[in-house]
Amino acid sequence: MSLEWMLQGICRQTDPELFFPEGSGTHHGLIARKLCRACPVQSSCLDFAMDNKEIGIWGGTNEGERAFLRKEINELSINEIRELV
Repeated sequence: MSLEWMLQGICRQTDPELFFPEGSGTHHGLIARKLCRACPVQSSCLDFAMDNKEIGIWGGTNEGERAFLRKEINELSINEIRELV
């Protein structure tokens, strides 16, 4: 997977500390999420973080949210497999 999309991220032009907030509701975390919503590579960023279990805000989500998404995806896949059997 090419990582060239990273060069287009809005986060490249901002303070990296914004994307590694302490606590889920911090001011920095909220700013990072707003930036992510406007970012042209948000979906690529989220895919990368999901695949690599990154820490911090990636694709507008934190680690806990991505863990929840992974669980939901795995459960969907298991149910789809059961339907085929």
